[in-house]
Amino acid sequence: MNRLDAVVEKVTIDAMIDGVYLATIFIKDNRTNETFQLDARPSDATAIAVRLGAPIYVAEHLVAYTEPLENYRELRLGTASVLIRISN
Repeated sequence: MNRLDAVVEKVTIDAMIDGVYLATIFIKDNRTNETFQLDARPSDATAIAVRLGAPIYVAEHLVAYTEPLENYRELRLGTASVLIRISN
């Protein structure tokens, strides 16, 4: 991104079609101030956003497909943390 003089402005998780989530990466070209949108897998898009410190947004209508946070437990691994599903 530095060599391209561009920055990832944000990542959005936009939709779910046939059980598959869709995401968009918004990249701004600092030379022209033009913003480009790239379709991506959510796993790749979130990995890029986390690595570059860009915000991640999820469309409100996708809340219907989420589980309560209480179903998960945080596990710390060094400086990183992950959520582990608690089995019933």
